[in-house]
Amino acid sequence: MLMYADDYDGWSPAVADSVGAWAKILYLNGYIPHGSNTYVCPSYPPYRAGSSAQTYGRRSATAGNLGYCRITAHHVLGIAIAYTSGTQTPSEFIFMGDSKHENQDVQQYYLTNNTVHIRHSGRANILFADGHVESLDKAGLVEHGWPENYNVQE
Repeated sequence: MLMYADDYDGWSPAVADSVGAWAKILYLNGYIPHGSNTYVCPSYPPYRAGSSAQTYGRRSATAGNLGYCRITAHHVLGIAIAYTSGTQTPSEFIFMGDSKHENQDVQQYYLTNNTVHIRHSGRANILFADGHVESLDKAGLVEHGWPENYNVQE
């Protein structure tokens, strides 16, 4: 993801566009190999790569939203992404994480209200825009700018 952003002046791929979800965009542009399991949580269905719509969730304002963001050394500029409380640095910005479809027991390619899944003993693995990962419970999500009124799934 960061290699893509580096090649596109800091812009991340869309959460989804007419081509497909973010993982398909990365695959079609040569950033991840076909069948790579790096974008799927191995402890939740589908367990391995399959549909590009069943992956870790990218931060988005709504289901199917384009959701672009530009990552610089000092801040993240979001366009059509979930609410943030002010400007956040890449090390503070929740970019991607464990997700669950609202109505099915599978991963979902976007993160928004009711799709963050705290499946690891009440915690979700979260990727920040600077590339580091943390395991956060609901309080930790809120502490890092996730809207307090957003539901999470257990």
